[in-house]
Amino acid sequence: MYLSLFYSCRHDLTRWMKIVSVATILTIAHAPGSTAQSRLIPTEINLGDCVAPRISAVKTAAHRALDRQYCTQNNPGKSQKIQACQQHLAARTQVAFFSDRCTSQNYTLGIDGVEYSLKRTRGNPVPPYLTGSFAGSGIRFDVNQIRSIKQRNDDGIPSGEVEVLVTITQGKKTKKITGTLVYGP
Repeated sequence: MYLSLFYSCRHDLTRWMKIVSVATILTIAHAPGSTAQSRLIPTEINLGDCVAPRISAVKTAAHRALDRQYCTQNNPGKSQKIQACQQHLAARTQVAFFSDRCTSQNYTLGIDGVEYSLKRTRGNPVPPYLTGSFAGSGIRFDVNQIRSIKQRNDDGIPSGEVEVLVTITQGKKTKKITGTLVYGP
């Protein structure tokens, strides 16, 4: 009797362990930030109609894959529109992914197709604008100046173009990107 009770309990325990294991795997697979889409890829943000300081980076193969996904999702079943969308996005070699959108208190960061609102935590809002540290929504964003590229625009008006090293941290993931900070007209 004791032996049959032991085997019965052991069988139930094994079944429960399998259920808990499967549930754990499914939870991890569908947790925010665990999908293949969440790779800390800087993505385009809406800059509005002001000439705001912004940080851009050169598009990579990962950006092109996101562009294809964007065009397909926003033009379902319309192959000509999908193709036109992909051609339009392919012509753009840079992606503007960080800006203050002409404010000095709120900063916007685009990652993996999502716009995040950040606040400045370190650094002064003086030229070169957008250098320093920012945080919000579980993201830490650090911008460090590497070198000045240009001090005036093509019309001779004071503005700037600075090469920057950007570090994006979300949870345990960190990505470093070299970008271009542009401010002024």
